[in-house]
Parts: sequence; structure tokens; C-alpha cells
Amino acid sequence: MSNTGRRTRLDAKAHAAIVLALKDGHYMAHAASAAGVSLSAIQSWLADARAIRDGNQRPSGQQRSPTRAALLDLLDGVDWANHAAAELGLSAVRSAAAAGDWRASAWFLEHRFPDTWGRMERAADTTEGMDNPLHQDTDEMDDLFVRHTYLSAVIGMVVQASFGIDIRQLAANDPADLLQGRELHQATGLQGVLESDFFAWPNEVGGDALLQTLARRVARFEWTEAPADTAATLYESVIPPEERRQLGEYYTPAWLARAMVREVVTDPLNQRVLDPACGSGTFLTEAVAHFIAAAERSGWEPREILNRLREAVTGIDVHPVAAHLARAAWTLAARPTINAAGTTGYESSLSIPVYLGDALQLRFRTGDMFAEHQITIQTRDQENTDLVFPVSLVERAEDFDAVMGDISDYIQQGDDPALALDDNHINDPAERQIIGKTIAAMQRLHDRGRDHIWAYYTRNMVRPVALSRSKVDVVIGNPPWINYNQTADILRDELLNLSRNTYGIWTGGRYATHQDVAGLFFARSVDLYLTDGGVTGFVLPHSALQAGQYSKWRSGQCRARKSGPSVSVDFTFKPAWDLEQLKPNSFFPIPASVAFARKLPQDVSGKPLGGRVERWLGKAGADDVKRELVGMADTGTEGTSP
Repeated sequence: MSNTGRRTRLDAKAHAAIVLALKDGHYMAHAASAAGVSLSAIQSWLADARAIRDGNQRPSGQQRSPTRAALLDLLDGVDWANHAAAELGLSAVRSAAAAGDWRASAWFLEHRFPDTWGRMERAADTTEGMDNPLHQDTDEMDDLFVRHTYLSAVIGMVVQASFGIDIRQLAANDPADLLQGRELHQATGLQGVLESDFFAWPNEVGGDALLQTLARRVARFEWTEAPADTAATLYESVIPPEERRQLGEYYTPAWLARAMVREVVTDPLNQRVLDPACGSGTFLTEAVAHFIAAAERSGWEPREILNRLREAVTGIDVHPVAAHLARAAWTLAARPTINAAGTTGYESSLSIPVYLGDALQLRFRTGDMFAEHQITIQTRDQENTDLVFPVSLVERAEDFDAVMGDISDYIQQGDDPALALDDNHINDPAERQIIGKTIAAMQRLHDRGRDHIWAYYTRNMVRPVALSRSKVDVVIGNPPWINYNQTADILRDELLNLSRNTYGIWTGGRYATHQDVAGLFFARSVDLYLTDGGVTGFVLPHSALQAGQYSKWRSGQCRARKSGPSVSVDFTFKPAWDLEQLKPNSFFPIPASVAFARKLPQDVSGKPLGGRVERWLGKAGADDVKRELVGMADTGTEGTSP
């Protein structure tokens, strides 16, 4: 295989990719591919490192690059990856499972919240008949959970180090805080980047040694200029392509996300942007950078930029690891502005607006959770405990996130969590009365051993529903490309019901086995989150442009025959992008397209997608890619819904 375009330097990114791939159990050739270097380069570096370690001279001509320190670090990292990490991680998981820690039994949230996240999780990793190999071996599931925990810990440390926190010293003094972020919050005001969620289990099973080892290795590199795509790079290094395919995870290349953001976010300072399937945060990164650039051109001060940015760019994802990665990506993209604001005395808390939740709201719809003034979340414990929150507070996202974060901290520390109300100036008597009862309930749950992540769970659970009440100007992203027949039975029924009876886009008939949820995700996101006149851009399978299974969706009118809301869009707003002819066409597993639309009022008929599309020709990601308008024939006819 040609090595053209590969790195020849042993930099921090290459080091991390090599070590993570080996830690994942792959051969050295895979590690080389993940790092973008040749196998012979790695073999040469390791040979040189062993020669140095053994007191021998490096071969002539190899004295300057890489440095001795870099080579020894690589050798150390490779040895550690091959011999230590899996043993440490798996033993910790199994110890935790034996002790009854639900988070170590499996990585899915369904073990505690099966009616909410667990159902949607199975959409991403469960196939007909449970044939997915990830489910056939408990050790495989344990290993996947460990790797996700490892990834979450590492990216959290990278974010902390990028803001100048000495993670090596923090690991020595308070290793648990590497996963909790108290020092990061004190130093920067950032909240929500690191939280006590289900990946914090090493703190509960004596994982200090593991965290200290990770911190020492992460601290060997300079992270103050870490690029915003660091999280995505780490993820692709830890989780191999085949597993990503099984989990339905196809992340968007940065060049495509950037082009789409610039296409639809035409007034970034006055448009609110949401990615309801934000994955590793690629669209969020581009939207944050787009907003900051526009604000700086307009002469805004850093503190004003941050105050507006946290409302301007928001993400949701049902995948726990994706939510971690996307928060890190959002934070790293905004880091220069966060640092600049800090130098001017900016001391406000900044909650990262990326949430773990079900954007489709399959379980918790507006009518289920929201009364006129209160939101109720059922814990489904033996006492049928309800957690009730005032709508007025939930709709103040920054205040709500801050107070819920502080409640969680006080409960963990054994202090009075009601102090969080005073700390965050929650002075309205009605709000204090409602949330005061909920704080007492959360404390009782914690005291009975019902874990202490209810604050985390609540903060994330209510946000999709709250967002659907306020609406945004732009919905953008890359929804799941999963066929209906690949989803779990319990989830498939709900998806089919929405597609057939709510939005009327189910084609059925001979196309039934080909239909995927991407078109439904598009319709549902436009319905729930987009304001009338707002615009959307979604990456979709190429079949969306002309195949029969998308024929009803292409009409621009999403409405069931008898009932349901009418979702009308104007697909002629911008021509769709046909990406099939780009070379190499390997950025997604199947050919792709991008569909754009403007949301119309319900009483206005939709305008269909068809006729002409913009075909992209040339090298994928190149600046000089050619675009031409061409005709696109509809190759399918509507089937008959069974």
C-alpha cells in the first residue's frame, strides 16, 4: 500500500493513535494505519527506542527526529498498551459488577433507565434476532465498556490539560477529580464537560492507580493547542471500524460539516443551531468556530461571545460516549475565547450545551413530562418517587444546569444540597418550594444506595423536551442510517408508528426491507425543534434523492392519512448535494447526499425534492471540488404500506 500522504513524524497525535490501537488489541499494522504512518516507521522507531534503552547508539542518520524522549515514550506506551491496560480495566469492571455496580454490568443505560435511553441505545447496536456479535459474548461487551470508559477518561484529561491544569499533580492529590472536573470548574467556570456519570465507576472500585497511570501518560504531551477534532481522532483509534459499523456510527468528515454549516448558517450571530444527532461533535465544532469568527469580526468582547455562544450552538446524542466527545469538541473549539474571557475577569459558570438524550422523544414527549408549570420525572423505584422541577427554571438552561451540577456535588460530598439554591440565586419562592422537595427526594435516593447521578440524568433528560418548546433556527447533522428491520422489536414498533401513523412517510410494500430511520429522523427533528421559516441540512444516504423508499418523504409533506401533525418543508430552498461521484468515495460506507429544506407553516403545502441536484466532482475534501447542477430522475414509485 502506498504511504503517500502519511505522517513521517512521531507527534502526539501519532503516539496516541498507536498506543490506543494496540490497547484495543489490534496488530501493529492496524496501529500504523490508525496513526497515519507506515508500519516500517513504527518498527524503526521501536528498534531505535530499544537500542537507546539498552545503552546502544541509534543508527546513523536517525539522530534528530524523533527525539530520544519521544522514542522512549513510545516504547513505554506500547509496552503498557500490550501488557497492562486490558488487565487493569477488565479486572476493575468485573470487580465492580460483582459488587453490584450497575454501570459495570453493561455499558448501556437500560440497566437503570430501560424505558428511556436503553430503548434508543438498542436502535444503535441491536439487530434482528440479536445476531450482532457484540451481544454474543459478555467478555466482548465488557471489553467495549472498558474501552469507552478509557476513552472518556483520556479525553477528559486532555480537555483539562488544554486549559493548563497539571493533571499529573491532580492525579497525585485527587485522582477522582480527573473524572469529576471540580478543579476545571474552579479554574475556568466550565460545567458539564466532566460529570459523575456511568463512566465514573473507576472512582468507586479503587481505580486510583489506573487513573494515575493514564494521567502520567497524557501529561507527557503538550495539549494547550489541542485541535477540536482530538476527541473524534481518539475515538476512531479506540473503536475499530467494524465495531463502529455495528453500532451504526458513521461520523461526518470535517470538510463536509464545514461546507454544510456555511451553507445554512448564513447569519450566525442571529441563528440558533441544533445538531440532534451530534456524534463526536464535528458539526458543533464547525458551528462554534463559525459563530466565534463572526462575533470577532463584529468586534464583540470575549465575555459577550461566550454568553451568546452557549445559547447559539447546542447538541444532543443518545450515545453516552458521543455526548462526552461532543462536549469535549465544543469546549476545545471555544477554548481560545474561554481563555480570553478569563483574562478579562469573566467568572460566570459556563455549562456546555451538549446533552445525552433521546432527540426523537420516543418515550418522553412534551405532553408526558410537562404540565403547565412543572416537569415530572419518574424514578420507577419501589416508592414510585417522582422528581418534580419548575418549568420556569428548566427553561433557564444555564441556571438549571448550574444548580443541578451543584446539587450533585453537594450530595457526593455529604453536604446539604439545598445550599445549591442559594449559591445559584434561586430566589423565587415557588421555584424553591418545588425543587426543595425534589432535592430531598434525590438525597433519599442517594442514602438508599440508588446511586447519585439523578442530577446528571435529569439535566440531560429534560433538555430535548425543553428545546422543542423554544425551537431553533437551524437543525443540522447526520442522523442514524439504520434500517427499520435492524432495530430491536420494542423500538421498531414505535419508529414504524411514527413513520406510518404520525408523519405518513412509510412506503412499505417492496421497499419495506430497504427503509431506514434517516428520513424519519429528518421529519421528527424538523417537527420538534425547527421554527417556521427555519432551515435544515442533513446528510442522508444517496437513495434519499431518488429511490422508492424515500418517495413519500421527498414530497415535502409529512402527514399521515387520517391524523397527526403536518410537517411541511420546501425542498426547493436549496438544491440537494449529490456526493456519489467524489473520489475516493470512502468517507461513508455507502454513497451519500445532503438534503436542504426550509420549514413551512402547517397550512402551506410542501414543495418536493426532485428535478435538479448539485453534483460534486473531484477529490473528497479538496478546495477545488467541482459542483454542477444536473437532473436527477426519480427511480422509484410508491409502494403499498402493509
